[in-house]
Amino acid sequence: MRVSVLAGLVVVTAALGGCGGGGPRPTLLNGQYYMAGDARCVYYRHVSPISIICSDKNRTETEGRYSLTPTEVQQWNVGQAEARAAISEFADELAATNARTQAANEARALQAPVDTPPPATFPTPPKAVQTMCLVNGRYIYCRDR
Repeated sequence: MRVSVLAGLVVVTAALGGCGGGGPRPTLLNGQYYMAGDARCVYYRHVSPISIICSDKNRTETEGRYSLTPTEVQQWNVGQAEARAAISEFADELAATNARTQAANEARALQAPVDTPPPATFPTPPKAVQTMCLVNGRYIYCRDR
């Protein structure tokens, strides 16, 4: 159960992305914000007052990007706040589910019958038996005493 909950949290975190992950984020350069920091824009250089050229980790130029407007920066920040709130809400729901599951498991354990082994029985030694036989011609009659 714990593994599936952890996996669920990882999936949601990855799906929402951008919260410290490998996605682009607004980066301030010469007074302007640009979306940089992703795999296609690890390195960048300023080529005009409103644009940059991005390079990947091998310093191969990948693309040009324009600066963000103040509205775009604000929208990105709002999206990040919403993503953090969603992750926090999901984590709270997971914690509540874990608590309910643990309580149910503990209650079930208290109600479960305890496996007690059957009482030990030891074999009783045989009683001393005395057998008496009578011979009458060709017939033999025996009985235990």
